[in-house]
Amino acid sequence: MHIKQFYGIVAAAAIAAVLSFGGTAFAAQSVDDDANLSVGTVQTAAKANAELAKVQKKFPKATVVEAKGAGLKSALENAGSKATAKKPVIVHAKGSISIANATVPANVILVGEKTTTYTYNGPAGATWIFNMKGSIFGGKFNGGKCYWSVLYDRAKGSAINGFVEDIVVTSGKCYGIGEQNGSTKLRVKNCKISNVKDCGIHVISSNATWIKNCTIYNVGESGIDISHANVGTISGNKVTKGLGHGISTDSEVYKEYNLGFGACHIGTIANNTISGFRYHGIYFEDKCTAKAVKSNKVFNNGGVGLNVVTGAVVKGVANNQFYGNTHSNVTASGKLATIAFTSGNKLYLSKGNGLNVSAGGRVTISGSKNQIYSNAVNGINLTDAGSLLTVTGKGTIVKLNKNNGLSINTKSKASIKYMTFSGNKKLAVYVMRGSSCAYSGCNISPKSGSANRIYFA
Repeated sequence: MHIKQFYGIVAAAAIAAVLSFGGTAFAAQSVDDDANLSVGTVQTAAKANAELAKVQKKFPKATVVEAKGAGLKSALENAGSKATAKKPVIVHAKGSISIANATVPANVILVGEKTTTYTYNGPAGATWIFNMKGSIFGGKFNGGKCYWSVLYDRAKGSAINGFVEDIVVTSGKCYGIGEQNGSTKLRVKNCKISNVKDCGIHVISSNATWIKNCTIYNVGESGIDISHANVGTISGNKVTKGLGHGISTDSEVYKEYNLGFGACHIGTIANNTISGFRYHGIYFEDKCTAKAVKSNKVFNNGGVGLNVVTGAVVKGVANNQFYGNTHSNVTASGKLATIAFTSGNKLYLSKGNGLNVSAGGRVTISGSKNQIYSNAVNGINLTDAGSLLTVTGKGTIVKLNKNNGLSINTKSKASIKYMTFSGNKKLAVYVMRGSSCAYSGCNISPKSGSANRIYFA
């Protein structure tokens, strides 16, 4: 076959596959006209419809409807009247579209390309570009005066519904992406959110499945906020520069919102990069929980890297780096605030303490290869009655801190084993009168000098 004929056939097949209207394919160009086709034509057509091709692969039984401009709202409505779980409808939107308060119905998948732009053109207030019951893939969102660019509200996730992927949000009066009112199975992936005046992603009184591989920056509050809601996984996100917390939880009950939800419960927070927030990198409010916090980098935040307060329980803390955070790198503060470290954590270069346990907080270190070093005050600081540190894992190293390696104050208690203290400027371990420290198998190196003593006041 002549090479030109071959590319003509490929081009015809590609155009027939990705261009349709109302489920009816446009006629492909004849091979006889292949003089006007080229590899570039095929590549351009594929690039212009890349998101559609991806979504069609994910939902192979879906039919496709094309939509532009002012016709998008009616296209979504019409698709909603026909779409079912077995036969979903893809609405493929192109170009620049001004729109407000539109609905993406259940079993409808709105697909935009990189060149698709949705701009909010409604009044200011509790409004949105899209209230989503189905799913949204791709497109650029200029939220402007609206509260949400995408709001997943009173919706039930399924094999078709609840996906938000590959969207770019560049502005908004409040939130980029929101889920609320008992919705289920929100799945957010590969999104970019910036310059919103509140939180990048806000989940309230709902159950989300995952928030993955998103880039969130320059936000007016928290990057990701979970308010009396549940999330399975928060992973692979880059969350930087905001006026709240990087990832935050809220256990406060609002009668109009909580719908029976209490404190937040998160399965896993993993492989996130969190920096540049005014307050804390990761914040767990009263009674909120996490099963695992692992392999995160949390640094240069204005408060604490990981802050766990009264009654909150965070387990499985492993292989994280907490560094350069202002008040401390990690804090457990308040009655029964609990952090369980396993292995491989590094807490360093805080302007305060590396690890702080206060007001009845409790911390355990059960694994190996944890390091707490080069912090501006103490490596570990305990204070207040009821505060407790328990170290049973081998190989926890506390070194080169500018005050004490471990400081135990004001009726707090520690039970430590197999720890190594080295090069802390004042004491290896300081125990204030009325506090206690039981220790065994610890290595204090070198053996001479006041900076390498366990001192009971």
